[in-house]
Amino acid sequence: MYEQYPVFKGLQAPLQMFGLQGRFLVYAAAIVGIVILGYILLFVLLGGWASFIITLLNATVGGIFFYIQYKKGLHSKSRNNYVNVYKSIYVNK
Repeated sequence: MYEQYPVFKGLQAPLQMFGLQGRFLVYAAAIVGIVILGYILLFVLLGGWASFIITLLNATVGGIFFYIQYKKGLHSKSRNNYVNVYKSIYVNK
């Protein structure tokens, strides 16, 4: 008989919430958290209107970053448009 070994096959379904997948959930949560905590900190230090304007700027920069990363895709890797030629490592005698 064959021996059996437990094999981890990964997640059965991709991590998804609110239409966002994988690392984009982390990006969105980080952006929202930074904007909220930044507003609170700036409100204490600078006052109402200044903190509101800086928070809008932070949210805009975070949204642009999120949009750029989302457009790159979930599995963004560097793509080479050239052809790689691998010569054989075996020497034929």
